[in-house]
Amino acid sequence: MVHATVLSDHYREWALAGLFFLALQVAETLLGLAVLLAGGRRVAIAVVAGNLATLGVWALSRTAGMPFGPSVFRVSEAVGAADLACVVLELAAIILVLPCALAIAPERLLLRPQWPAVGRRGRTAAAVALLAAVVAVTGWGLTPALQGESHHHHAAASH
Repeated sequence: MVHATVLSDHYREWALAGLFFLALQVAETLLGLAVLLAGGRRVAIAVVAGNLATLGVWALSRTAGMPFGPSVFRVSEAVGAADLACVVLELAAIILVLPCALAIAPERLLLRPQWPAVGRRGRTAAAVALLAAVVAVTGWGLTPALQGESHHHHAAASH
């Protein structure tokens, strides 16, 4: 949901960047729903790959700048609080699903989470709550762009 909060600002700076963040938000939401509703090794691999790719794009944008787009996107951007929150959450997602992605047997893990047996109804309720929260935050994140406002500006990081 953190990515949804920057949709508007990035869209106003460069429409393709805003669409990238919208696509990222949709993909991450679908992966979250897949984890809740289906799980399994393929979903875990998709979570790891998706989060690693996102972290790679972020690292590039903060160190060298993007190799395409408007000039403000071609220089490294300063690291902000939202960036750090996303990095922590993406790393946490990777760590949480990595044992499943690598097909490590639970009995070989040092730490085994004990999840309550919530059943299909519980997972469905959690998925609906997740989807509602994401839709609400995405709508909130898009509102400034739809109203012609923007508060975020790309700025070169100080070295």
